[in-house]
Amino acid sequence: MIIAVPNPGRLNVFLGNLVRRHYANPGHMHAWDRSHFMNFLENIAGLNVIRYSHDYFPLPLLHGFRVFQPLEKLLAHLFPWLSFSNIAVIRSDTSSVESGSA
Repeated sequence: MIIAVPNPGRLNVFLGNLVRRHYANPGHMHAWDRSHFMNFLENIAGLNVIRYSHDYFPLPLLHGFRVFQPLEKLLAHLFPWLSFSNIAVIRSDTSSVESGSA
């Protein structure tokens, strides 16, 4: 299973909040910064996370220009805590469901 949530800790959200009173994407119900997302999945939900991933690091004023996409992907690799989304690949443990212990 793949879970992805928006990251409210990204740079453009922080900068946008300096000039706007209200920032929210109407389609998003929840957002998690990377540390809390990882803590929830591993320690609270007890899920078997195979790996964490990221998408891109949105550059203020430059995002949307195709020429900057490779740089945004590189920056997300270097600074995953500031990427646009927090993504996790989770292994579903079907043996616990089949044995009735879930």
